Amino acid sequence: MESRVSAALQADPSQKTEVQEKRLMNSCQQFTAILVSYMMKTMRKGSSFGEEHGFANGIYQDMLYQQVAKVIAGSGALGLGKMLYTQLERSENAQASLKAPGTAAKVQKALSAQLSLNKVINSAE
Repeated sequence: MESRVSAALQADPSQKTEVQEKRLMNSCQQFTAILVSYMMKTMRKGSSFGEEHGFANGIYQDMLYQQVAKVIAGSGALGLGKMLYTQLERSENAQASLKAPGTAAKVQKALSAQLSLNKVINSAE
């Protein structure tokens, strides 16, 4: 199965980015779900009002919190997943642009121009 997917991605590079975007969004939603679930568990520990203590009850509540967190993260109601996705996408695009051909020379040229400018400023003071 994986060989068919990789062959399809090699044939059409635009599919590669679509698959990567979907995987990134899914990862962001999963992270949001984990965070929300952790917050709910922490809130439960802080409050013992009307709560029966027991192993089975704790497992049930953990499962309930995980499912509620998945629904909240999937709905995008918090906006955390989208925000995280946007930041990671920007970071990935910045890294990809640094790996582009000729980028190293452009960066080196910009750095040398900045150093020259700093020398001029320092000599003027």
